[in-house]
Parts: sequence; structure tokens; C-alpha cells
Amino acid sequence: MYHAGIDETMDAITLIDPIHGQEYTSAKDAQGNCVCTDVSAMFVAPGQPATLSATYGAPPGDVSRVDVFVPHFGTFHDLPISPPHRPRRVRPAGSRQPTSASRPTT
Repeated sequence: MYHAGIDETMDAITLIDPIHGQEYTSAKDAQGNCVCTDVSAMFVAPGQPATLSATYGAPPGDVSRVDVFVPHFGTFHDLPISPPHRPRRVRPAGSRQPTSASRPTT
């Protein structure tokens, strides 16, 4: 059982880039607060899952795996990371893809 109390935020969780020797800490908002799950009132019973999240800056493009240091739990090695999310361009409903016939000529 883990109960937040010693570290009430996830901002102490560090990503370690083994290729470049960089460490990444969680992003902070304008007030300096961790951009992560607030665990200050969280209680996780034994055997129960919990979903936690934190935002980090993207490592260089050649990094596909990192180590993750979690205080009081240790370091988890060689974890895969997903590429940055790139939003798709969406056309407004009812709009058409321009064709060569509808494009203005100069």
C-alpha cells in the first residue's frame, strides 16, 4: 500500500536518457506546479491499479527508451517511450479538398 505524504506530487520522478546522459524532470505550469497527477489525497489499496501521469520535455529523436527513477521504488530500466503526438489536420465539416479546376490561376 502506498499513501502519498512524503512526496505529494510526482515531480520527483525523473526520466534518464542513457544515450545522452540527460535527466528530465516533470514540466511545471506558470505557478511552478508539476504538470502531473495530484497524488496528495490518493490512496491505492494493495493489488489495485492506479493511473498516474506526468508531462516531460521530449528527448532527442534518436531516444526510444529511457530509465525512470521513482523515489521510494527505485529505477525502472529500458522502458519504451512513444513518439510525440502530432495532431492531425482536420478539415471543417462540409469543406472540400481543392482541385486543380477550383484553384485560382495566376
